[in-house]
Amino acid sequence: MKRIFRRFPLLLLLSLCFTITGCGGDATDLLAYQAREMRLAVSYERGGVTYAGEVWLAAGGEGRDLTVTYTSPETVRGVCYGRTNGTVSASYGAHTVAADEDTLLPLSLFSIPRDAKVMSIDKTEEGRTAVLAKGETVYTLRFRGDGEIPYFLSCESGGAYLALTVEKDLSSALGSAE
Repeated sequence: MKRIFRRFPLLLLLSLCFTITGCGGDATDLLAYQAREMRLAVSYERGGVTYAGEVWLAAGGEGRDLTVTYTSPETVRGVCYGRTNGTVSASYGAHTVAADEDTLLPLSLFSIPRDAKVMSIDKTEEGRTAVLAKGETVYTLRFRGDGEIPYFLSCESGGAYLALTVEKDLSSALGSAE
């Protein structure tokens, strides 16, 4: 019996190490959705204004082709921003002009670095919340139930905060399984 009690601190230490290591684990499974083609209805706030639009993301990850066509507010309704082969442009009707990569900043939340470390995963009856970190940047992803695509994505880095809500997954129109 004394032998078990002498080894208890070692067993406790090993158990804590496995727990800590598990929290700093690989984010590959959590970020699997980033590799596939998606069509989503999203919204986000920037500069005190709430924007909504339909987003198309090509299969891939960081730097992939994408478009966002705004549905609101009324001042940008119908404006489309996109990146094709690394070139960013804005278009409205038949008019297209070069645009700055910054206009696509909210969509960068769909390109979380694959080597980000999982800091925590909290599960509830409604779903799960995952917190990931890459350097000083902290990402939060909220999933409904066992869903694969997060409905809320945020990023905090150097005092700057960015968040985006997925209102609806429109990917079924692409023929992909949900």
